[in-house]
Amino acid sequence: MNRSILAIHAVALFAASVTLAPSSATATPLLRSSAQGASLDQVGVPFCPGDGCPCGNESANSGCGNDGFDQDLTTGALLSSAGTGDVVADDLEILISGIAPGAATVLFMGSPANSVRNGDGLLCIGAGSSGLYRFPIRTADSAGTVTYGQIVATSQAFGAGALQPGDTRAFQAFYRDAMGPCGAAFNATSALSVTFSAATPTRPVEVEMGGRPLAQFPHFERVDALNEGDTLSLTLDGTPIAQSTGMNVDIYVVAARSAREWALDATLVDARGSAQAIAVIGGAATNAIFTLDAGTLTGTPAPGPGGDRVGTAYDLVVDVDRDGLLGPGDLIDGGGDEPALIIARDTVQPSQHAVTSVLFNGGSLRRQKIYYPSDIATMGAVPLVVVSHGNGHNYQWYDYIGEHLASYGYVVMSHENNTMPGIESASLTTLVNTDLFLAELGTIAGGVLDGHVDARNIAWIGHSRGAEGVARAYQRLTLQEYVPDHYGASDIRLISSMAPTVFLGLNLSNPRGVPYHVWTGSADDDVTGAAGSSGIVRSFVLHERAAGERMVTALHGAGHAVFHDEGHGGRVADGPCLLTFNEAHQIIRAHFTALMAHYLRREPGVKDFFWRQYESFAPIGRPQSSCVTVNLEYRDSPLAGNFFVEDTQTNPDEFLSSSGGAVSFDVTDLTEERLRDTNGSMSAGTSDRFNGMSRVKGNLDDSRGITFRWDAPSFLRYEVPSGARDLRGGRFLSFRATQVTREAGTVAALEDLDFEVSLIDGAGRSSTIAIGAYGGGIEEPYQRTGDGTGVGWSNEFETIRIRLNDFSMDGSALDLSDIAAIQFDFGRPGLPTEGHLGFDDLHITAR
Repeated sequence: MNRSILAIHAVALFAASVTLAPSSATATPLLRSSAQGASLDQVGVPFCPGDGCPCGNESANSGCGNDGFDQDLTTGALLSSAGTGDVVADDLEILISGIAPGAATVLFMGSPANSVRNGDGLLCIGAGSSGLYRFPIRTADSAGTVTYGQIVATSQAFGAGALQPGDTRAFQAFYRDAMGPCGAAFNATSALSVTFSAATPTRPVEVEMGGRPLAQFPHFERVDALNEGDTLSLTLDGTPIAQSTGMNVDIYVVAARSAREWALDATLVDARGSAQAIAVIGGAATNAIFTLDAGTLTGTPAPGPGGDRVGTAYDLVVDVDRDGLLGPGDLIDGGGDEPALIIARDTVQPSQHAVTSVLFNGGSLRRQKIYYPSDIATMGAVPLVVVSHGNGHNYQWYDYIGEHLASYGYVVMSHENNTMPGIESASLTTLVNTDLFLAELGTIAGGVLDGHVDARNIAWIGHSRGAEGVARAYQRLTLQEYVPDHYGASDIRLISSMAPTVFLGLNLSNPRGVPYHVWTGSADDDVTGAAGSSGIVRSFVLHERAAGERMVTALHGAGHAVFHDEGHGGRVADGPCLLTFNEAHQIIRAHFTALMAHYLRREPGVKDFFWRQYESFAPIGRPQSSCVTVNLEYRDSPLAGNFFVEDTQTNPDEFLSSSGGAVSFDVTDLTEERLRDTNGSMSAGTSDRFNGMSRVKGNLDDSRGITFRWDAPSFLRYEVPSGARDLRGGRFLSFRATQVTREAGTVAALEDLDFEVSLIDGAGRSSTIAIGAYGGGIEEPYQRTGDGTGVGWSNEFETIRIRLNDFSMDGSALDLSDIAAIQFDFGRPGLPTEGHLGFDDLHITAR
């Protein structure tokens, strides 16, 4: 783009007609006053103030006068900067201020030039020897400002204009000014000249690199956990040295260290025995993937302190200068509060501790069975797990949980529960028995537990009525309806409900803000989840009520009784492909191990077990039967800083998201409503568009979502509000989806459903990822009959989380600082041609 074309382009952009005439003004330096709010030590040299403006609209401290933010024709728009000119850090931000809110703005990059009058302002840059380039159009926020970031990354799409160390470039913006002083309807900012460099690094560069290759874009999945025996790979795609073709570096897999430990000892010691020398290839993303280990790294910690952890933690280091030390300019994945990843052991199997169990009789409804590490006397204070049984069950029926968790270093107490009167009595029994156990530590088992139970670190597990009881107990704690002597609400770190009933309403059985987890069995013939049954049997309702971090683990083929020990009756199950007690227990033991490790010990990496699709990442010793299907749902606490694009809870309008952005679509029958089946059965082909939804009970529960279908290529698009388009601070794009049971689009092909997700930036550039790239898709419903005609059971959502940086891989020019829209595409070539989905909780996670 040459200078004349820029002038014409500005006219076209802002629909104005101007006469271009040379001006005697030159590229005059800009002297900014503190009144303009610009930093005097910013990067770059400012120039081109409002001197010699087209109609006398002079402004010495900015561009030519405008009608902009302050509607004062004697002041104009200022272009300033923040950050540095370091091409590796890419932290330069171009800041434009003083324009009207909502005004369209476009930034140009070129070389300084003599000014010419253009519109209501001065054009002060040209092509020079470097060329002239345009950044995406932006819209000013309510304060009349626009920010451009990722300047270096965006420039990579400019071909010869891609920024390199040593380049000097000038920046100037044009903007619409409909009521401007000269009548041209557009104006220009002041300008800024910036010299770019590759700064000498002062510290290692932190970047995610560890994971596994994928067969399609984005070609690599960065992960926080792998299983023992899995291949560990590393990608340089997206790192500062990705295109440094021919560079030789050494890669180290190092036992994880904290930031303080690295500061004390930067020596690199490879856990494989020696470093791995590689030559950077450059080019395509597939060239940047290197195999580090073929499955020989251990996940089982050495016996002794820490030997009962879920896995072994590692940091990954690319030693750029090959000096055997972690130093400035080297790349590290990990090295701080979190390691690069963990290699997980087989958590289906017990850990290092032998287990002792004892019975304790504290009186009526106060009988308990207690499991603890036999070597507890050598340990410090360990977390407590409390188990509350269901109606007709017995507190001694949970050995498979108690013995397993005690082998991992927890104390487990299963208590007698008063479930027959109802949930109020069950909740009271949980509250009383937890307090009693802590009060009697000096006498239970001869006092061996005294001083070895951490009363500030407690998890509650419940089954059936006991599962609702623990949620009700937490509500009573928070409202101080019951005040124990030895613990409080803040000491309950996790509640896990196995096949919970829902007798009580929203204001009574409510886990509130505590991390909350629900187990369901699709073959449960007691708490069935059926649409035509009472709301009492809709276990998902408690999950929807949870206001904090929340999770679901749904087991196809699991009956009601498989959540306790075998030998106490049948499985209480109905449906095909039923899980045996042993198969269910293998899944449950492993998942409880991960839950307790994360919430009671804050072990790193294990959260991957809560959301990564079971088809691609599951515990090593899981049952291998083809009947095993596990659906996982996970959402961070809203307090974690997530940005919800659409949670369907506010703005109940199909064309307006909860964040205020426009929604467009051509999918069929898109409907936004409460997540409930409205006609009392799961028969398909009715007017009920939420067939098989069982997420609300009564009028107070108000969890909402959307459903839609397609039988031809279709899309669903969410515009991102202008003030929320910078996604660089986020980690994942996350949403949940479910196939709608028994509907034609679902039964057409009973398989995992795949579709595409695209991010689209302000310049119209897009990057697309198929959710099936990571393994699996949205699972088909459990094929159970009953509750009306047809085959299929209640809808089970699955969470999909895609790292935002994955959209920027393999040379993508996507600008994550300016994401204008998120689009879902269905039925495109290579994808299922029809389907019927429920959808909800589209958000950007902060961690």
